[in-house]
Amino acid sequence: PKNDNDDDDGGKNNDSEQPLPIKLHHLLSSNNNNENAVHWMPHGRSFKVCNYSALLSLLNVSPVGGEAEGGVGTNDGEQHHDSSDNDKVKNHLTKLLKCWGFQQFESGVDMGTFYHEDFLRCHLDKCVESTTLLMYDEGRGSSSLSRVDEEEEDNNDDEDEQEATTTNHDDI
Repeated sequence: PKNDNDDDDGGKNNDSEQPLPIKLHHLLSSNNNNENAVHWMPHGRSFKVCNYSALLSLLNVSPVGGEAEGGVGTNDGEQHHDSSDNDKVKNHLTKLLKCWGFQQFESGVDMGTFYHEDFLRCHLDKCVESTTLLMYDEGRGSSSLSRVDEEEEDNNDDEDEQEATTTNHDDI
């Protein structure tokens, strides 16, 4: 039987089935959002990640290489990992967001924040209707960061094979 409280969690029971941008939008818009991990910028057109490891945990995304991350649940806003682990987590989450079409501001007051033309505060409807925000999910296992790296390695292998093929054709 269904409990009356089942719908009060904003759809969190189905988080694993939701595309990452939808989960992220729900997290940013929820009242129980962990401000130490991520928050909207005041204008509502981009968001800032303050704690990459904590955000991965909140989004139920596998950590780098599927290993457990220590210090993820801290409330002090600090990451308790060595700097190489922090860099790995940051780079992997950045790659994952870019796979979904997010970009990062490189200058100005919003430098380092992430944005997407269809990802706006108070406009979940635009996010849900966006074809670019939802394309990555199809057949790729969006909740695995290691999957992004595997695909990049596969693409690099394909490029190497294409270069070798091109070289062989030039020799003929």
